Amino acid sequence: MRRALRNLSQWIGLFVLLALGAVLLVFLSGASKGGTSDQVELIEQAVRRAAVQCYALEGAYPPDVAYLQAHYGLTYDESRYFIHYRVEGSNLLPDIEVFESLEGESP
Repeated sequence: MRRALRNLSQWIGLFVLLALGAVLLVFLSGASKGGTSDQVELIEQAVRRAAVQCYALEGAYPPDVAYLQAHYGLTYDESRYFIHYRVEGSNLLPDIEVFESLEGESP
């Protein structure tokens, strides 16, 4: 009887350990996705700040992201993120959106 109880408690302990491992795995998976979302937001803010700085110093918004990279030190992982940057006029803030590139595809 004691042996059966000990075996049962070992199985229950193993089950609890596996369940906690599964919960941790799901949590870490969700956390990494949230981190990506935060990264997209940070890149978008950096692009917007650089564009506004350019406008303040030069009197016009930059024509493209490459200009911000060359003249205002904007850097980001171009293999992981795509920046949609559409100019509507030299005195209007450009439409700026950042997207994470799909795995296996180039932006």
